[in-house]
Amino acid sequence: MRLGAAENCAVQPGKRMRAISFGKKKPAVSEPAASSTAPAASSRSSASALLSKRPHLGSSQLKYQYEVQVHSITFTGPVVPQGAVKVLWTRGSKQAETADGFVGGGRSVEFGSQRLSLLCTLFRDAKREGPTPFADKLCSFFLLGSTSRGAKPLGKCEVNISPFADVLAAAPTSLELTLRKGSREVATLRLSIASRWLKEYVVDSDAESISSAGS
Repeated sequence: MRLGAAENCAVQPGKRMRAISFGKKKPAVSEPAASSTAPAASSRSSASALLSKRPHLGSSQLKYQYEVQVHSITFTGPVVPQGAVKVLWTRGSKQAETADGFVGGGRSVEFGSQRLSLLCTLFRDAKREGPTPFADKLCSFFLLGSTSRGAKPLGKCEVNISPFADVLAAAPTSLELTLRKGSREVATLRLSIASRWLKEYVVDSDAESISSAGS
C-alpha cells in the first residue's frame, strides 16, 4: 500500500533531522530616532514670543525733541463752535496743548504759531526698508472745545512723525491735517514740524528712561 503524503514527512531512525527553513529572517526594525525638529521649533516659538513683547529688540534707540508750531484751524464741517477751542498734541502719556483760541469773523481760529514740544524715542534699524530708517512713531492731534462740563473732543487725527526726524527748525515741514470725528470731516489743522536729535541724552534700553551724558 502506498504511503500518503503525510507519511512521507516521518523522520527515519538513525538519521539526523534537518532544520527546516521557512524563508529568510527579516532584519530587526530599529526604532526611529527622536525627531530633532522639536527643539528647533521650540526655539523659534520662544524667539517669536520675545519679539512680540519687544518688537524693537536689536534696534538702536535715539531720543528726539519734536517741535510743532500750530498756525490755524479752519472748520470744514457744518458746525462751527462758538466757544473757545484748543489743540492738544499727545504721544502716549506725554502731551502738550495750545492756549484757547476763538473763531473770528469767518470759520477759522488763528493760534499765532504757538509752539509745542514733546520728547520721543525713535527706534532705528539699519535693515529697515523705506524712506526712513526709523520705525513708525504715531502721535495724535485733538481739537478740543470748551463746554460747561470741561473740554470736549471735536475731532482728531493720527500722524507718523518718524519721517520728520532731523528736520531743521530753520526749515520746518508744513502740514495740513484733516481732523475727523468718526468718519465725518470736522476741520483742517495747519502746522509745521521740526525735530532734533538730543545727543546729550543716553536712552536706557531696558527702562527707556533718559539720563544726561554731556554733549
